[in-house]
Amino acid sequence: MSDSLNNKELVAVGHQFAKAMSTDTPIIDMAKIVSRLAERLDCTTAALREMTKQRDALAAMQQQVIRKALDDCCEYLDRDCIMESNGISYEDAAQREVGAIALYNALLRREQFNYHQQMIPRCQR
Repeated sequence: MSDSLNNKELVAVGHQFAKAMSTDTPIIDMAKIVSRLAERLDCTTAALREMTKQRDALAAMQQQVIRKALDDCCEYLDRDCIMESNGISYEDAAQREVGAIALYNALLRREQFNYHQQMIPRCQR
C-alpha cells in the first residue's frame, strides 16, 4: 500500500480489502491494513485537535475585538455626545440615542450568540 494515498483513498482501499477478505487472506495482510488505517486515524485526530484549538483561539480573539469595537463606540450611546457631535436638538438626539442603544444591544447579543455557537462541538448540533 502506498504512503501517497490521501485519507479518502485509504478508506476506499480499506473497504475494498474488507470485501475481498476471505479465510485464505494472510493475517499479516490484515494486520498491515489495520495498522495503516490506525496510523492515519491517529494523524487525522491530532490534526483535528490542533485545528480545534486554533478555531477556539480565533473565536475568543474575535469576541474580544467585537467587544472592544462595541465599547469604543459607546460614546454614541450618550445623548449629550450625540447632540454635540451632530449639532442637533435634544429631542433628535434622544431619538438617535434610543436607536443607537437598540443597535448596540442587538450587536452585543448577536456577538454573544455567535461565540456560544462556535463553542458547541459540531457533533452536538
